Amino acid sequence: SKAALEALKNYESSAVGASVSSKSVAGQAVTCVTFRYPAQNGSYTYCVTDQGVLAEWSAQSSAGHWALVLSSFTGNVPASQFTPPATPTTLPTGVG
Repeated sequence: SKAALEALKNYESSAVGASVSSKSVAGQAVTCVTFRYPAQNGSYTYCVTDQGVLAEWSAQSSAGHWALVLSSFTGNVPASQFTPPATPTTLPTGVG
């Protein structure tokens, strides 16, 4: 969402420059913002859907490239997907 990107701009305030772009990730239209850090020869890119879902994060520097990319997306998730696989038990007092 636009609000998420604005929050990132404030968070990455030490960046020297920023650019905004659009693309598709996992079939979803996303808006990306890339922050540049010339002193570290690097950049960070964040891409979010209009619903505010993080679709891509990547970092680039002279040390390498790292990325986290959404591989699929559905807006209709059944409630059963949030059911724990087993009944939780309470730990005894003093444990944990």
